[in-house]
Amino acid sequence: KIESKKKNTVSFHMSLLPHSRDSINNLLGDLLIKLDYNFDHVFLTIDFYGKDGLSVKQFRDSGSYNSFLKDLENVLKKIKSQASYSVDLVPYDNLNELSKLMFEAFGTESIEGIRKMWKNSISYMYAIQRCKTKYLVHFDNDIPLRIASKKDEKQNFITQSINILKRSSLIVSVLPEKCVPSDTLGYDQANPRLKDEIIVGTTRAYPRGTVAVPGATHLSFQGFVMDVDRFRKKVWPFPSELQFQHIEAMVESRTLSVGVKSLFIDVSDSFICKEVEMGKVPFGEQE
Repeated sequence: KIESKKKNTVSFHMSLLPHSRDSINNLLGDLLIKLDYNFDHVFLTIDFYGKDGLSVKQFRDSGSYNSFLKDLENVLKKIKSQASYSVDLVPYDNLNELSKLMFEAFGTESIEGIRKMWKNSISYMYAIQRCKTKYLVHFDNDIPLRIASKKDEKQNFITQSINILKRSSLIVSVLPEKCVPSDTLGYDQANPRLKDEIIVGTTRAYPRGTVAVPGATHLSFQGFVMDVDRFRKKVWPFPSELQFQHIEAMVESRTLSVGVKSLFIDVSDSFICKEVEMGKVPFGEQE
């Protein structure tokens, strides 16, 4: 049974590796400031899939868990966030928890195939399982955001996304656009902008296709706002034939088969966009 989350509550999530503690102090606070949203919960997941040879137990015993938790606490205090917070370790050492996750997300309690799955599949699905709020905002720890020069004239990206998700039960996630999509080599060709645009208030949103899964809409796991209830009820569990595909191809194939989609917010209607490449400022000016 999938429990319904509290209405309109929102979590922020970032996945880190055991050695990437610096991302908390160097990136997380800046990202939360740019998103400019009053989150109910902020949580990190630490992924051990083939990383550093560390086990979950070794990570805890070394004191690293407490260090990550303290750093997260300090970042939230610095930006004056009142959000609750947690650090969750992807439970590769807990067969019961892994079996439960596999059953919910993939319809099987067997964990034999986990090491053959795409490297981030378990980590992303674990974050979706662990999310305790209605909506989940996720950004990878290597995705820089830029703020439009006329930010104050635009709606908050997360508020926009939630309003779009409320528009239709067929939308499972809303995504920020690249600052200048045409500047990213092959992006518009691999993920062409489709014509069935919707307008919610003053915000234009549209799907992008994907040549990897013809007929599906693209869902980039670099960053998104997701209706977690809707995703778990409509998309989970994935059929076994999709289990070992790349995470995005797996999700796009499944969303196509169940008739749901993801939308991008037009870059000119949003106050944030995804940077094309590290160190380049293609859209507006950072505040």
